[in-house]
Amino acid sequence: MIPPKTILVPTDFSPNARAALDWAMTLGRKFDSLIRVFHAGVVPPVTYADFVTWPVGPIEDAARNAMQTLISASTKDYPGIEGGVRVGIG
Repeated sequence: MIPPKTILVPTDFSPNARAALDWAMTLGRKFDSLIRVFHAGVVPPVTYADFVTWPVGPIEDAARNAMQTLISASTKDYPGIEGGVRVGIG
């Protein structure tokens, strides 16, 4: 078996996603792996009478804040952890 160098953990910041991250950290300790936590989101359009807009800024800011909180809490238990957020419109 080839040990994983990197473990990718998708998250929606739910308790189940946190459980998946805890499991990834257990595996990561065994194999000395880097863990990358990733959140992807699609911002739905908001339609007004005359135009359509996508409130990307507030949603992306909230996701980045949640990721920072998650990574900060996790680095105490697992120093080799990184996080990333991607938000798109559609």
